[in-house]
Amino acid sequence: MAFAAVEDIETRMMRELTTKEANAAELLLDAVAAELCAAVNRAEERVADVPMLRFISIEAVTRKLQNPGGAEATAETLGAYSYQVTHAESGPRLLTAEEEEKARLAVYGPDSGSARVESIVDDVLDYRDDGELNDSWGS
Repeated sequence: MAFAAVEDIETRMMRELTTKEANAAELLLDAVAAELCAAVNRAEERVADVPMLRFISIEAVTRKLQNPGGAEATAETLGAYSYQVTHAESGPRLLTAEEEEKARLAVYGPDSGSARVESIVDDVLDYRDDGELNDSWGS
């Protein structure tokens, strides 16, 4: 089950999708739902009522349908013809980092956060009792 429907994509794109596009949209909606669930670390059933996930799904699928290769920029030259396409460093992704952050914010709220225990312990172990950086543990 996805957070949005093919009809939502058609509404966003302001046109009817072809059969081929509708099939691709359906598959992409499921893939985006899976990525959103992974980003928020929750089962789809537990976050099905979060409206922001629907909007993120619609935008991500629309972007992928309009730009399947994930090109960020194209350039073309006429004299001694040249053509160039620039892709994102991470390659074509379904969700952007901003969309993943929006999803986490929508699910957990603005006041949520967590500290990585490893980072706190590492910080404590890096310094001796006198405040100096700990170069080695046996001296």
